[in-house]
Amino acid sequence: ALRRIGDGHNSALIPTLTTSLDSSQGQSALETLWALNLCGGFTDTVALKALDHPDPFVRLWTVRLLGDTRHVSPPIAQGLLRRAAIETNLEVRDQLASTAARLPAPDGLSLAKVLALRPEDATDNRMPLLIWWAIETQCASHPEAVLQLFEDPGFWKSPLVRTQLLD
Repeated sequence: ALRRIGDGHNSALIPTLTTSLDSSQGQSALETLWALNLCGGFTDTVALKALDHPDPFVRLWTVRLLGDTRHVSPPIAQGLLRRAAIETNLEVRDQLASTAARLPAPDGLSLAKVLALRPEDATDNRMPLLIWWAIETQCASHPEAVLQLFEDPGFWKSPLVRTQLLD
């Protein structure tokens, strides 16, 4: 995890970095995201925009940094769910599943459910295990929340759930 530099001297950089993140691509965009995090400028507003960044590695690292906090606000939780439903990059989806395991039960299980409903990941060699891990993480402390996942018939019918998780 990246460490924040919170001495206050970096706050003047935050608006410039935020603007730069919106307009940069590739390695430059990724390094700008990291700099924002280190300077204390990785806010919910920045994170929500970064979840829609055109560069998949910016999206991946946004999800990773959000997971590092182990708690997200309701708008961020909704942003993660939206991203999980539409994300085209498998590595970003893998990170979403990994982050789901790090979040509190309501947010983590909701995220795992959205990912489990994506049929294209049923035959992937990592995604089913990452989703299983996100669900299994909550079994001891929140068994009722885990069981609620399986109350949804659509969840049972998902190819990933049927072929990978039910075993």
